[in-house]
Amino acid sequence: ELWASLSPLELDEASLDSSRVVSFAGQHPARTSFDILRTRLTKMLRENDWSRLAVTSSTKGEGKTFVSLNLALSLARNRDNWVMLLDLDLRAPGLSRVLRSREGRGADDFLHGEVDPRDYFQSIDQNLIVGLNSHVVPNSAELIQSETAEAVLNAAIDLFQPTIVIYDL
Repeated sequence: ELWASLSPLELDEASLDSSRVVSFAGQHPARTSFDILRTRLTKMLRENDWSRLAVTSSTKGEGKTFVSLNLALSLARNRDNWVMLLDLDLRAPGLSRVLRSREGRGADDFLHGEVDPRDYFQSIDQNLIVGLNSHVVPNSAELIQSETAEAVLNAAIDLFQPTIVIYDL
């Protein structure tokens, strides 16, 4: 019920296709690669009793948002998975741009505990929610390492109880 009560994020298939989001709809050949990654990742997470995944890169433009979003969509096609995807790349946020969200949400307000998780997260599907970031956040390293941010993230996870959390870093 909580997930269903979140503000829905409407996706435009043509925009997603132009951003190479292959796991949303259709039968794109690369979709199979993300399904294989999903299967292997799910097995590894279960074997190690893990539920969180950080996707990062050494430099800008290497495809972490591409991987994060396609993997989240692939995971969410399995209705046993409850997937939470967060854009925590505070220096160069990308999910809002790819998803064409004009909501103007800021991860900094959320991580400072100033926004209720029910108002911050949006639903893409019945079992996929996203926390977007609309702008560059100054002092991002300090914020992401703060005790407040840790407490806020843990509280959101406790509230929504996702089976898998993906951080786009």
